Amino acid sequence: MSRVAAIAVVHEILSQAFDEEVAFDDVADRILHMVGEVAATSGIVVARREGSFELIPADVATSLSLVMTELCQNAVEHGLHASSGTVIVRPRREEGRLILEVLDDGVGLPPASELTGRESLGLSIVRTLINDMGGSFNLGPNPEGRGTRARVVVSLR
Repeated sequence: MSRVAAIAVVHEILSQAFDEEVAFDDVADRILHMVGEVAATSGIVVARREGSFELIPADVATSLSLVMTELCQNAVEHGLHASSGTVIVRPRREEGRLILEVLDDGVGLPPASELTGRESLGLSIVRTLINDMGGSFNLGPNPEGRGTRARVVVSLR
């Protein structure tokens, strides 16, 4: 349901604008609001954006919204175990690329031996979309403390 809602948010914004680019901060904020409400079944999740996406090419916006939705949901469901915590979405631009980090302050990743061959549908979708955009993706420990960091890099040129 959240995948469809993420596409609907982008579609609504694209239908209101006639530009080749999307002011993606509004999309991101709506997704964060939706993820915080829907995914936290027990507890309070603070989901916030730190930084600006600025303008995103329209042909990247839908895929990016799905990637962000999946990563935020994973952070809540697996990182926070659908309990209380914080999810931060941190976009930044660097040399024609968008670097997107999704950080949580949850339990962190399980040992590598437990991850082997167990990729979820959500992460499979993320990898496929990022590959289609010619980008890169990795998961690792949150460098700022507890939890996990998902890092996406895509070219905007």
